[in-house]
Amino acid sequence: MQNIGIIGAGKGGASILQSFLKIESFKVIGICDVNTSAPGISLAQSFSIPIFNDIAQLLKLPNIDVIIEATGNEKVRQSILDHKAAETSLVDSHAANMMMTLVDSREDMIHRLHIEAENLAETAAKLESIIKQMCIMVQEVTASAMAMAQSTDELMTSARDARLHLGETSEILDFIKNISKKTKLLGLNAAIEAAHAGDQGRGFALVAEEIRNLAENSGSSVEKIVPILMNIENSMSVITEGVSQVGALTQQQASATQEVSSSVQEIEQMGGYLSQLGKNLAALS
Repeated sequence: MQNIGIIGAGKGGASILQSFLKIESFKVIGICDVNTSAPGISLAQSFSIPIFNDIAQLLKLPNIDVIIEATGNEKVRQSILDHKAAETSLVDSHAANMMMTLVDSREDMIHRLHIEAENLAETAAKLESIIKQMCIMVQEVTASAMAMAQSTDELMTSARDARLHLGETSEILDFIKNISKKTKLLGLNAAIEAAHAGDQGRGFALVAEEIRNLAENSGSSVEKIVPILMNIENSMSVITEGVSQVGALTQQQASATQEVSSSVQEIEQMGGYLSQLGKNLAALS
């Protein structure tokens, strides 16, 4: 570690002191100025660095490796040369001015970096917040799409069951139609037999007529019901096909929404990384 002494605590000396305070391999062990109100004196006091108003007293400190003359005064420079130890190096005002310029540039760069880092952290934090909200919304849409897909599957199942029931109803109507035909034929035969029986078969003839009328009415009703059921079955086919298409689209939407949700989560992680990066840069600067 290099021990540093600074002669001159004005603006330039204060800047040099400020810079050395941030470098671990250098230690400022004293600063000297006749003006006790100089900015470098106040800064040194805040860091418990010894202060002097006499150059000779500062130069008596042991183990001073480098003296930085920050006043630009030739008499001050000569006084340092008269009192410093042979092993102590002197950085004169020209080198100190160059150093101060570099220090000022570095401080300005660090300041701008700090501002940009804070802006980056703030922007990243806003981005992260917005992405979190988007992620919640996408998750809700995904849940809705999955629920819709499930409902569509259930509707498809119900539509298929309805078509099966219609097929069973058609079989029952065919059975009723056949019974109606047989009953009508039976009624006709009964009427013929009643006619052969004459007056004794008159009552039986009336019954046979009613049976025949009932059979004809049943057959007529079946004939009316059949086209209605066919129309219902055709409508169910159209509905089933529509539900199937909607189901396929819903499944695609659910899959696409899940992919979007995964992408948004990745972007959210990137936003968090940017936010942390901005904070780290701000802390370093």
